[in-house]
Amino acid sequence: MSTPHEDEQAIQTLIAQWARAVSAGDLDGILACYAEDVEAYDAIGRLRFQGLEAYGAHWRECMAYCNNGMVFDVHEPRVRVDGDLAVSYFPVRCGGENDKGKEQVGWMRMSSAYQRLNGQWKIVHEHSSVPFDPMTLKIMEDA
Repeated sequence: MSTPHEDEQAIQTLIAQWARAVSAGDLDGILACYAEDVEAYDAIGRLRFQGLEAYGAHWRECMAYCNNGMVFDVHEPRVRVDGDLAVSYFPVRCGGENDKGKEQVGWMRMSSAYQRLNGQWKIVHEHSSVPFDPMTLKIMEDA
C-alpha cells in the first residue's frame, strides 16, 4: 500500500503527464488520464460532458482552435489525498495562436477529482472556469 506522500507524488506526475499531452496536442495521451465515466465542466462549450467519448470529442474540438499547438501552463498544482480519492486545484494559462499567428492566451481555474481505479489514479471529475466581472460580464484576464 502506498503512503499519502507517494499518492500525492503519483498525482503530481499524472498532472504533469496530462499537461504535456495537452501542450503536444496528443489526444490519446490526454484521454489516458481520465476514467471512462469522467464528468467534466469545461469553461467553454456545453454545461457538462459525461463520459470519455463525449469529453474526447470536446478536447478534439478545442485543439482544432489552436493551429500551432496549445499553450497549457499549469501553475503550482496543489494536491490533497485521502485513501482512494484525491483533489487538485491550480491556475492554468491556456490558449493558442489565432489564424494570424497572434497568441490568444488567458488564465483559467482548474479543479480535478481523482480516484484510484485498478491501482491507477484517474481523473473522474474536472472543472475549469474563467473569472469574470458579474457587473459587466467581461472576462478578468489577470492572474
